[in-house]
Amino acid sequence: MKFRYILLSCSLLLGITTMNSCKKDNPTGPSIQQNWRVIKSDYPELKYAVSFDGSSFWLLNENPITLSHEKKKTLYKEDGELLTTNIDNSLYHFRKKFSGDTLFLLADENNVSSLDNVWLLKDNSAPSEKEWVVEVSGTELMNSITKSALCWTDGKLTILNQQSAQSLNFTTKSIVSNTDLGVNYSCIEYNGSKWWVSTGGDLKLINTSTGIASVVSGAAPGTIFAIAFNGTNSVYCYSYSGSTPKLFEYNILTNTFGPEFDAPGDQIMDMAFKGGKLYAIAQKYIYRIDPTSWKVDKTYTMPDYFTEGIATDGVDFYVVGWNYYGSSKYFKVTLN
Repeated sequence: MKFRYILLSCSLLLGITTMNSCKKDNPTGPSIQQNWRVIKSDYPELKYAVSFDGSSFWLLNENPITLSHEKKKTLYKEDGELLTTNIDNSLYHFRKKFSGDTLFLLADENNVSSLDNVWLLKDNSAPSEKEWVVEVSGTELMNSITKSALCWTDGKLTILNQQSAQSLNFTTKSIVSNTDLGVNYSCIEYNGSKWWVSTGGDLKLINTSTGIASVVSGAAPGTIFAIAFNGTNSVYCYSYSGSTPKLFEYNILTNTFGPEFDAPGDQIMDMAFKGGKLYAIAQKYIYRIDPTSWKVDKTYTMPDYFTEGIATDGVDFYVVGWNYYGSSKYFKVTLN
């Protein structure tokens, strides 16, 4: 995320007015090592800048539509009134101006990399980065066989492995059953007797013994990439076709798809349903979504792993994650 995208672009007149009004203020002022709430910014998702420690701070973002949270650690250096930040290996330079509890970060006209301004207000009640996005680690179970969608089937974890649905035994760390599906499916969920699956255009049910599929739904409004079954009459779907990823509901009783809603974060890889909530994984984030409002009410992260699949046994969650070093593992995770 480039810093210029998160800063307020002022008009020429406003920029001149701001600079003139700040000349009487102390350029260095109080310590920047406060928690700050963003009061003006070009980037609508930026809410807070917190935990300045002399070398780094955290940007806390909230999507205004989905209410999903994200956080990013950012390096910085102070030299008098000059503030230099290092984001994505690019340097950006700003002039600090204080006015009471307000901090103005003004574009440094001597450095072409700094294009915009941002205004921050001291906020002692600002959340910490750990409150904004809850970090979870989980219990490592075994190395993963594949990075793919998961579901819980009759007391065992089922994974999609190319054209097969395989059941794992975590005690013996081995595959205990393998069902040939004959087709590469993007997602899988268990309804108590059969598997819900999709190749993108519709929803199908598969016999767990034979692997034979039958088309159940009509054409979906978007290309289905991930699903979650709510245990009764709904299959929640995620589509990644077009520029705006969407979430929508399939009503089993009426055989109809509901309206589409904006999906949070980056591309969602898999979903699960527990306790009236939809859990969706995307990159390093796990979003807990209220399917009545389609808003995120809590955001988690496994900071050391990118997540690919998620399933629940009704109590805990099972997640497959991989890191930059090529390590891929299954974890048992508690999400409160």
